[in-house]
Amino acid sequence: MRASLISALVYMTGLGGVLGGAAGTVDWPVVGTFFGAAWGSCVGGVAGVVVGLTLGVLATVTRSRWAVRLGSGLVAGSVGWVLVGLGSGGYAVPSPPAVVLVVVGALVAGALGPAIAFGVAPRPDGRPGFAWAVATGCTFLAWGGLLGAVAGAVTGLVIGLHHPPTALFAAVEGAILGCASGLVPATLAASVVLLPRLHPLP
Repeated sequence: MRASLISALVYMTGLGGVLGGAAGTVDWPVVGTFFGAAWGSCVGGVAGVVVGLTLGVLATVTRSRWAVRLGSGLVAGSVGWVLVGLGSGGYAVPSPPAVVLVVVGALVAGALGPAIAFGVAPRPDGRPGFAWAVATGCTFLAWGGLLGAVAGAVTGLVIGLHHPPTALFAAVEGAILGCASGLVPATLAASVVLLPRLHPLP
């Protein structure tokens, strides 16, 4: 149960951050990316807790991958739909994009269902092991956050120099926003590189 909960929390938080960041970028690049990723991560985290608990129970009664895919997708989609609807007043998301985000999130959550319910292991084809995958994922995130923060700080400083007393504040603000903006594509890139190298345990 605990392993499923932790896995779901990690996967769903990352998924929510990527989807929310993408939606925010379309609405308002960098600033919208930050708030979209933050909101999406919160939605994904809550969905992850519910998905993890659900699949933890489901895995004790069935080893069917299609059952856990269906359960994961339905639960994630339902939770996501409720939370996106509740939060639309704080960060307005037009209805069609909201539908797209929830559907995409539910489909990806369904695909990740077996990995969440049963755990993952490296593919038995000689590729690097699980420890390498974790280290590589952390490296992606570290570089994405660092490069985004540096770019944001420089941009904020340049903008802030138009009014020197605020330059330092603008640089710090830019670094925070830029860090989140860098983490969104870094998370996506890490997922594309690493997930194909792992497979759910039988």
